[in-house]
Amino acid sequence: MGLKRIILPTDFSKNARNAIKYAIDVFKDQEAEYFLLNIYREPHATSSSLVSIVDILQKSSEESLVREEKKIRDLFPSMNLNMETVSAYGDTTLQINKLAQEKEVDYIIMGTKGASGLKEVILGSVTADVIQGVKVPLIAVPDRCAFTGFERIGFAADLKEIRSKENLNPMLDLAEAFGSTIEIITVQREVEQPSEEEAMVGYDIHEMLRGIQHKFVRRESNEVIKGIEGYMSETNPDLMVLIPRKTSLWDRLVKISVTKKVALHADTPLLILQD
Repeated sequence: MGLKRIILPTDFSKNARNAIKYAIDVFKDQEAEYFLLNIYREPHATSSSLVSIVDILQKSSEESLVREEKKIRDLFPSMNLNMETVSAYGDTTLQINKLAQEKEVDYIIMGTKGASGLKEVILGSVTADVIQGVKVPLIAVPDRCAFTGFERIGFAADLKEIRSKENLNPMLDLAEAFGSTIEIITVQREVEQPSEEEAMVGYDIHEMLRGIQHKFVRRESNEVIKGIEGYMSETNPDLMVLIPRKTSLWDRLVKISVTKKVALHADTPLLILQD
């Protein structure tokens, strides 16, 4: 796969450290460069005290990053990790995008708080903002999730046009590296048949995945979210791939999650690709 550059956001929590361990386990047999990123923001304060508070926060962030880097290296004593620490001030999404552009990053890998899968990814304030705002593929790792390989990758496809094969490359790279089978999940009503346009998109996906073992899995459900949830609960894929769109699947996921009608499988990491 060549050198992969990966941003690892951290707030120094056990959850963040677990996601970092997951990331290093994924890429341990490949050449990888890691950017351990802590973003700090000032609390509500008067302008007269703001400068001194930001200075204190910066120093605390930098010192905490040094300690965190040591803890991570201690987890992998036999590896000479290529890791750089970055302390940044400001908005989380803006700073991640800035670093991603500067370093030409391939992935962002970060933890989700709690253990409620996609619902938490969408509702959790920081991770949700990042998912909706970043311009780089993101892997969201549930709490306490350990990497065991990518034997099976689920790809939730709404059979809408995929603008470029390049958009799928982060998934294809992982599938090639781990010899994965990609299962393309489509959810349709029981009596509904794919339209001609959807059939053409399905064929395009098939062509894009040529050379990688893959198959289509049709789920029958009146609700997209329940069809995907059923697939995840029954088959336990190692990774679930989503392409957020402002219409169709993503809107329906957000809507149903906000109303708390359903929570997706808690133990499945999510790869969020860019449309």
